Amino acid sequence: AVYIGAAVVLPTMALLMVSLMRLWTGRFDWAHATWHNFEYVLFNYHLTQQAIVNSLILAVVGATIGVVIS
Repeated sequence: AVYIGAAVVLPTMALLMVSLMRLWTGRFDWAHATWHNFEYVLFNYHLTQQAIVNSLILAVVGATIGVVIS
C-alpha cells in the first residue's frame, strides 16, 4: 500500500497540482489555481480535438472488427 501511494498517488497529485497553476513557481497556492490550462487544451486547441475524434473513430472501428471476428 505504501509503494502504491509513493509510486502512483503522489506523482499523480503533483501533476494535478502543477497543471492547475498558470505559472509553476515551486509553491502551490489555491488563490492562483485555475482550470484555464484544461479549458485551453480541451476546448481551444485544435490538435487535442482532432486526437479525441481520431481515438473515438479508432475505438469504434476496433470494437466493430472485434465483434464481427468473434
